[in-house]
Amino acid sequence: MNRVVFDFNDKFSLLTDGNQWLVARRGKRDRWDAIAFIASNKMIVQRVLNEKGIKMTEDAKRAMDDLPFKFRDFIAEAADD
Repeated sequence: MNRVVFDFNDKFSLLTDGNQWLVARRGKRDRWDAIAFIASNKMIVQRVLNEKGIKMTEDAKRAMDDLPFKFRDFIAEAADD
């Protein structure tokens, strides 16, 4: 089951399935269409956003700054919650 980590804007969000981050577009009927799968680090997430021309809101920029650098650290923090 995919979980929204945070929204980049009103059309795109960062999700996780527990194995990786997903950059996803909000589709029809509240369905998510994944456009990238990233299990490494947030620099790759940023690269995907740049390549796809996805703009982030100020809240999304702060959330990205707060995101652990590596996906495995993100999962470890989530397990501690």
